[in-house]
Amino acid sequence: MCAAATLVILVLLGGPSFAQSVTLSGTVLDARTNRPLAGVCVCRSDGQTASVTTDADGRFQFDTSPGKHVVTASVIGFALSQQQVELTVGDTPDI
Repeated sequence: MCAAATLVILVLLGGPSFAQSVTLSGTVLDARTNRPLAGVCVCRSDGQTASVTTDADGRFQFDTSPGKHVVTASVIGFALSQQQVELTVGDTPDI
């Protein structure tokens, strides 16, 4: 049975690290306690699905191409959380 809390994905978008590349990073939090969650599988889907695991502070990071991405966070005991982001080279919005 899933816990009542859901995951919250805070996404920070960094500037270009390579030609036509952007850094997608953020923190996964427990929506009920607002505490960071370690060991969460964070996936992005953009035609080349990739995944990473959050660190001890709930942080994750991907280098990826500009465009629309769906970021999914999943871990046992929590409801699945998805967020769509649009990445643009040079932008650093806080979503």
